[in-house]
Amino acid sequence: MEGKLTKIDTLQWEEIMIEGIMPRQARLDAPGVLHHIMVCGIEGCRIFRDEQDRENFVSRIRRQVEKTGTKILAWALMDTHVHLLGDLSGLDQAN
Repeated sequence: MEGKLTKIDTLQWEEIMIEGIMPRQARLDAPGVLHHIMVCGIEGCRIFRDEQDRENFVSRIRRQVEKTGTKILAWALMDTHVHLLGDLSGLDQAN
């Protein structure tokens, strides 16, 4: 499966989950637990076209943070990827 992009239907997804092919276990999610969130371009491609695109990304993140009550404690925006360190406890109250 590695290196291929394929459309997976629900039954295939359940089989993948059962077979344990998924690379990670479910994340610990408890109040105060910090999450390292990464956004990466495929094969190292740039994820921002220009500075305006980067500012648009930050604006969209800001709106979601305000809407959900989450907290972003640190971030790094690079041309090919983004790192966010967040407390996502606010998501429980937002849903």
